Amino acid sequence: MGLPQLTFELKKAADTVAARATQGIAGMIPGDTRALGVHVIYQEGDIPAELGADSTADIKRLLHETSPETARPFVPVQGAHDMYRTGESMIYMDGQTYRCLSDTDFSPKESPAAWEVAA
Repeated sequence: MGLPQLTFELKKAADTVAARATQGIAGMIPGDTRALGVHVIYQEGDIPAELGADSTADIKRLLHETSPETARPFVPVQGAHDMYRTGESMIYMDGQTYRCLSDTDFSPKESPAAWEVAA
């Protein structure tokens, strides 16, 4: 799978879970992201060879946003390489948009001190 196709598939998956979150089907987000394979790209060695050895950060940027307006649905962290960084925003399972206050591997439910509700 080349980069354009991977980008399309990731956007499609993220848009699907975002739409479900706005419809109140928030509890489905973690299962949907796993079912759609969004989390798999973070596993070491799963990045297609044609993307290059240092492409993990580029792919991570497809799912992590700094602006609350462009925030994507929360994706459970798989390791230190895809943790949420200070200043990044995401839409959590409760439908609210959160901003990360300090680098974290945890959700707002697991580590409330690391997150604030974005205005």
